[in-house]
Amino acid sequence: MLREEFTKTFPAQPDNWVDETIRNLIQKVATGAGMSRNLCREEAESGMRLLLDKKIPDVQAAVFLVGLRMKRETDEELSGMLDALLTSPPRIFSSTEELLHISDNYNGYARYLPVSPFLPPLLASCGVPTLIHGTQGLGPKFGLTASHVYSSAHVKVDMTTTTAMTSIENRGWAYIDQTRFHPKLSALLPLRNLIIKRTALHTLEGFCCPVQGRKKTHYMGGYVHQNYLPSYLHLARQSGYHSALIVRGLEGGCIPLLHKRSYFGHYDSSAEDKISHTGHDLLSSSHLQSLRIRKNPKESLQDCMQYGIDALRGRDSPFRMPLLLTVALVLKHLGRVSSLEEGQALANQKMKNGQAIEYFNASS
Repeated sequence: MLREEFTKTFPAQPDNWVDETIRNLIQKVATGAGMSRNLCREEAESGMRLLLDKKIPDVQAAVFLVGLRMKRETDEELSGMLDALLTSPPRIFSSTEELLHISDNYNGYARYLPVSPFLPPLLASCGVPTLIHGTQGLGPKFGLTASHVYSSAHVKVDMTTTTAMTSIENRGWAYIDQTRFHPKLSALLPLRNLIIKRTALHTLEGFCCPVQGRKKTHYMGGYVHQNYLPSYLHLARQSGYHSALIVRGLEGGCIPLLHKRSYFGHYDSSAEDKISHTGHDLLSSSHLQSLRIRKNPKESLQDCMQYGIDALRGRDSPFRMPLLLTVALVLKHLGRVSSLEEGQALANQKMKNGQAIEYFNASS
């Protein structure tokens, strides 16, 4: 009797009120402490496809992402989600034989000035065509991004994949925003900002840029926690990168920790994953302080531009040594030089003879 009265008062929900797939996935990953279960690769992929195709309400998408993060995503789950992300934007191949992708902090820098936006022109001047990608802004940090720096320097930040490819072929480097190379993933940015905390998408989005080198595409990124490094190397392989260089850097970016020994993971097509380090500290703690972000964002952006331009011109700058060492790491990793010292000497030469700043100005 009670059951009958209940159903009269509260009619049953229609059969299609919730996608059955996401219901099952959420019931697995968001059950609670010690009770949540891992997804297989195919299940994680199907869940990610529902998010990308906007087939489920935002609240269910958020519960799915947060549930995965609270129990901690497995490598199999990350691989499945990446499978879905990689199928959306079609790959486009440049006439450039080799291309380096730089995936720096998508949510920007909140403690240290971003040095990485000045890497691509310096690398291009050293003969390494480079594509850097990111977003204009993303939580939880909402820090200074490459997009902010380039916009301030009047470098184009709204290139399509086609125009970015042309820029790489003609000028040696380009920046491309996530809104351009993966609009479905970019459409999730408002939801991700509402979630506040990091999700698996913060880990995966850097592996999704579709612009490829004709023969080889290399990956460079950063990490904070040592236990994530094997996963990042695995994801780079899954994404089809010929090689990867993943650095334990400032704020998890790709600029090494120069005030102490900095570790990095790497592989190439003929080798297993390796972990190496840069050696002893190269910067004093006082030098590191000069890289600190100010409280005023406009002043920090002005500092960043001044330091970056001065470094590319071969002048004294807090950015000079970080740029020299990072470029040397890349050149050695790619087999262009035999030692870090040789790589730094080549990069320094490009700064001194004006080629580095020419490459930077060519994209403005």
